[in-house]
Amino acid sequence: SPKLWSKYAVFREHEAGASISKAFFRNKYYGWRKYSLLLEFSDKTKRLEPLNKDPYMQMFLQDFCLRPSCYDCKFKKKQRESDITLADFWGSSGIVPEMDDDKGLSLVIVHSKKGESFFNRIQKNIKSKPVDFETAIKCNPPMILSAKKPLQREDFIKEMDILEIPELAKKYLKRPSLKSIAAGFAARMLPRRLKSTLKKLLGRLK
Repeated sequence: SPKLWSKYAVFREHEAGASISKAFFRNKYYGWRKYSLLLEFSDKTKRLEPLNKDPYMQMFLQDFCLRPSCYDCKFKKKQRESDITLADFWGSSGIVPEMDDDKGLSLVIVHSKKGESFFNRIQKNIKSKPVDFETAIKCNPPMILSAKKPLQREDFIKEMDILEIPELAKKYLKRPSLKSIAAGFAARMLPRRLKSTLKKLLGRLK
């Protein structure tokens, strides 16, 4: 939502006493999995917030401020009209751990002969490895599934014009549970064989 971003930008500028000159939505200071929102201000100061602490990023990641079409996207399917699909390769640590350095790894899905020809031309300039398509999709469900519309999404949009950013965050955002924190730690740090054990234990948590 451009409106929410504008509101957030004004909030941060008022807080900093300077205007925003640059914004980076996927800064990797804390790593790829815990990317951050970095703001640079006109007075040369900076603000860096990891994704789990910045209210704007959480409003986005919890799907409150997406366009209506994002909740029923007709483009979400395995075979696309495009020649290639580029995506963050989430789940790569369990599929190609030797290529995962927590600095970012891309998933490239080729849909056409033209896309295959283009990808082959750049092979000498990149490091790549073939992976099973279905396995990659299981780790990246947004490829085929639309975002789930939050039950309070319409109320959030209405109150976006009334409440300030901290008030919106306090009223609508979910705080991460012990279960989700542990699951996130497992995804980042644990070997694959230990993840299944932790998954069983987490399944017992309510």
